[in-house]
Amino acid sequence: MDSMELLYDHYKESYGLSKEAQSNRNKAFMFLCIALAINLLFVFEPSSILLVLTSWLNESHGIDFSLQVEIIQVFLWLVLLYFTIRYIQLNCYIERQYKYIHQLESRISNISEVRIDRESENYLKSYPKVLDGIYVVYTWMFPILYVVATTFKIIVEIRASSIKAPIVISLLIYICCSILFVLYFCFLRKMELESRHTKKSGNAKTPTQSDEAPE
Repeated sequence: MDSMELLYDHYKESYGLSKEAQSNRNKAFMFLCIALAINLLFVFEPSSILLVLTSWLNESHGIDFSLQVEIIQVFLWLVLLYFTIRYIQLNCYIERQYKYIHQLESRISNISEVRIDRESENYLKSYPKVLDGIYVVYTWMFPILYVVATTFKIIVEIRASSIKAPIVISLLIYICCSILFVLYFCFLRKMELESRHTKKSGNAKTPTQSDEAPE
């Protein structure tokens, strides 16, 4: 196997891993939205949600027990934290893969007669304005909505809580979720600035995950 075949096989494998990560990211985004919605519903109808959860555990797994609302809320915060970590982890991986795949495409195109630019120049050619709108929604509006919703929930919990230990745990998880989203937002801004710098320097813009919303 010559260097060209090895490089192209590596490119195909890298692209396949990136697409698989995008599929997992989309699932994580969906579950994150569901977890966030359940947490918000628990603010307005805690007794009803608690009844639904205990009934589901009893019917599906044969588990019959009664828990205080504060304990269930800690569990829901943990679920939200898990999907937050998973979603951000996958997004950061995809973001970094975009730049690497672009470099592979450029290298293959330079040493072969066939030009490969599926994820680089061709992707950005005649870029639809609707995708710019989607970009704003999921890189600005969703993080803001996430932080506002979780902040509202933790404030309501603190005001209504009569048990110290669970609310402290919930508060710590809230802080972790907020810090993760702030760091993720800073990471996206850094990648966007690097992309703009590359474009201004005269090179083709490196596509980033910021140009593609969860499907």
